[in-house]
Amino acid sequence: GNHIIINEFKIKPSAYYAIHSDEDGIFKSFNINNGIKPFIKELIWYKSKGQPVTSFTGANSAIGIILFQFKSVTQMHNYMKSINKFIQVEIS
Repeated sequence: GNHIIINEFKIKPSAYYAIHSDEDGIFKSFNINNGIKPFIKELIWYKSKGQPVTSFTGANSAIGIILFQFKSVTQMHNYMKSINKFIQVEIS
């Protein structure tokens, strides 16, 4: 029979984080700790500073999203389990 050859490709551990607020208010500021910045692949904003935001109940109430790409699954788990140490949102 015929052989099918599939070229090898490397899957890089990736994660998605919805930037959000735990309360209703006005989006004031956003801070990303330098320790996690090298792993940011893409940052997409849905809201601008000064706009109203609602408490997070799902993707439709996100302020934005961050796509991360890590070097290993262990590294990804270590950062994502404590993501609130690396990303802060200020609401007034």
